[in-house]
Amino acid sequence: MAKIVFCIYFVRDFCLDTDMKLKQSIPFLLAILMFTACSNKKEKMLMKRWYVGDVRFPALSSDVLKSDTMQGNLIDRQRAALKDIMMKNLYEFKDDGTYITGNAMGTTTGNWKLKSNGILFYGENEKGEEKEKIIPFSHLSDDSLVIQLKNDQTSYQIELLLLPTEQ
Repeated sequence: MAKIVFCIYFVRDFCLDTDMKLKQSIPFLLAILMFTACSNKKEKMLMKRWYVGDVRFPALSSDVLKSDTMQGNLIDRQRAALKDIMMKNLYEFKDDGTYITGNAMGTTTGNWKLKSNGILFYGENEKGEEKEKIIPFSHLSDDSLVIQLKNDQTSYQIELLLLPTEQ
């Protein structure tokens, strides 16, 4: 009889203790679920084929253009040529975590992961070396994506406005 009473109290205490732990962990579990849901929602927004709708040069100083007309003309020509090249690029982020980007001149493939403020591109280069690069973005929605290319990727700081293609 004492064993039964002990078992009843043990089970009751265990259930109460488990119930209390469960109640304490509910906010934590909800936070994890919301973070995962938001991340998945952003990933789903990104998973499509994009074309470059506009190329912006936010860091170019207008003082250079005003102070030296010859240098200003050269910069204008460089920007126009770079914009022409960039406007022909396509970017496709697939649901299996791979990407393909390029234009008529060639393509690049690899893997991608969405980070809080950027897209991590990773994979092997032509030499078989592991490479990774985070490209920041300032905006991501169903109908547009704005990525920022820094001076280490091009000779200028550039913002690309990407728009979804009509597949």
